[in-house]
Amino acid sequence: MEIVRGFALQDAWNQNPSRPTYIYHSSNGATRIDSFYVSTELQQQKIGIEIMPAAFTDYHAVAPHIQINDTDLKRGRGRWKIESTLMTDEHLKRRIRTERVKWLILIP
Repeated sequence: MEIVRGFALQDAWNQNPSRPTYIYHSSNGATRIDSFYVSTELQQQKIGIEIMPAAFTDYHAVAPHIQINDTDLKRGRGRWKIESTLMTDEHLKRRIRTERVKWLILIP
């Protein structure tokens, strides 16, 4: 808790205790989140938190929804794009296919 106090973090997880949300399920049980710490600024901008399936893992992702004012954005030159030479890298393409197959098997 020293880190939480030191960085003035706040718990953004406002779950209904009578309906816990689980991020992992197995035959042995389930795992849930008790706390989700964010800065005071992000806590003020938070409009919700969503639990959703995630690629390449057996845990669900926790995605905070944050409202960002356009005036707060600092934009650089252009936009991000994937390096086109990566799409010709056979090793990378093979790895992506392998991981995708593993992920598809995990989907209930």
